[in-house]
This record gives sequence, C-alpha cells and structure tokens, in this order.
Amino acid sequence: MCDGRLAAGWLPCGRAKLNPASVLLVLVGAYVVVGAAFGCAFVLVGAKRVDPVAAHAPLHVRLLFLPGSAALWPFLAKKWLATRSGGNAER
Repeated sequence: MCDGRLAAGWLPCGRAKLNPASVLLVLVGAYVVVGAAFGCAFVLVGAKRVDPVAAHAPLHVRLLFLPGSAALWPFLAKKWLATRSGGNAER
C-alpha cells in the first residue's frame, strides 16, 4: 500500500504519470536521437550511394547534408534501402 511518501523523489508510490505532453516529448526526443545517428551514417556512407554526384563531394561539403538528413531520415532511409536492394532510388 502507498503510505503517501514520494517514491523516486517525485511520483507517489512509484507510479509513472503519462500525460500527452511527456509522451510527445519522449517521441520527439527519440526521433531526434535516431535522426542524428542516421544523419551521421548517411553523411559518411549513404550519400555516396543515394546520389552519384555526392560521391565526388568532399566530406566538408557532405557535412552540410547533416541537418537535413537528420530531420528527414525516414525518407532518406527508404531511398538508401532501395539503392541497397537494387531498386530505383528515384521513388
């Protein structure tokens, strides 16, 4: 039973309170973390495979792709996977 003490310092009885704002914040945070990881991989490896012109671009130019690839990672991941499986990357 709960005796009114605060468990973990902020929630009574150790129950997590899920309100819509905290759920949205966790989802956005997860999107940003995955996007940052994908963006780094895309700049180093994927841009060369998705765009033949980017294959000849130096790394400091491809680093300019990082913010956009981090934000649009689901679309670029789909294109990257299409090129790896031999499909058409133009879709």
